[in-house]
Amino acid sequence: MTPESLLNLIENDETALALASSGNMVACAERCVEIAPLEFFSQQVTDQGLYQLYPGGPIAVEQILYKLEQSRDYLMAYPTSQQEFWLGRVLKRALDQIADKDDGIDFSLPTVQTMLATLVSFELITQTESNNLSNTCKRKPTITHEDCSHAWSLA
Repeated sequence: MTPESLLNLIENDETALALASSGNMVACAERCVEIAPLEFFSQQVTDQGLYQLYPGGPIAVEQILYKLEQSRDYLMAYPTSQQEFWLGRVLKRALDQIADKDDGIDFSLPTVQTMLATLVSFELITQTESNNLSNTCKRKPTITHEDCSHAWSLA
């Protein structure tokens, strides 16, 4: 998080603003971590990782993987356009990566985010499923009292 975006976060939250104004940067940092949006971090995720990270656990993961496997098979066997054929190929590679315990897929990558958006637009997965897959590579940012002090000095 940049100092400017942290300052914006502080100024737009009454509690963080009051803490920063009073000079309590430790409490301000704690509050900012609570209210900050999740950030992407790079992480290779396999099916086993999804079992642990995805809401609903293994059964929910298997339901999505089954849906994607069925879509892949259908798109590759009966494409109605070049785009559908290539989407089937993309799905094949992605599913192979997820199944490979030594590989995995990084849902934080822009190309993977684009793939998820395409899957939603083709109605192969829901927006909620896409968000949940993306969230496997998101976490709260690390914000220290020094970060808050620096950001506050820009005010």
